[in-house]
Amino acid sequence: MMAGTCDTDSLRLVRVVRKKFQDSKVFHYGFSLAVNMAIGFIFLGFGNYTFNREDMSVAALLLAVYPQFPNAPGDNRWHLQALRHFYVLAMEEKIFHAVDVDSNKVVNVAARLTFQTNGEYQSEDMHTPVLLQESKKLTHIKIIDEDYFDVDFSF
Repeated sequence: MMAGTCDTDSLRLVRVVRKKFQDSKVFHYGFSLAVNMAIGFIFLGFGNYTFNREDMSVAALLLAVYPQFPNAPGDNRWHLQALRHFYVLAMEEKIFHAVDVDSNKVVNVAARLTFQTNGEYQSEDMHTPVLLQESKKLTHIKIIDEDYFDVDFSF
């Protein structure tokens, strides 16, 4: 749920867990690996990515965080190191930004985004760039900025 949000409260929580167990006997290579993966998931793609919720993406993510982490860097009995990188197959870009045609640079534009949840349509006025948490529910985008042409996108 917090993947790709760059949420500092989540980071603090993970750092507290790491600090609490760092000096104990429970802390080993696999625990350190799990904590560092959690931090990486919070800051996924500098906040531009999150995890997709499709079946194949969930399966790839489960392979990446397989519950039996190794005790040492060379321990490949339970968890192949290559499986840790399967989280990449579950990533999805969630950023919507507008690009100026003349300068070819990202610009801040006022836009109205319409989402469909439970059969109801809800519109929100936002400024780009926007991090979309539920891109599958996005049905309509309209540029409403006075400095740019009105553009409508329907999905």
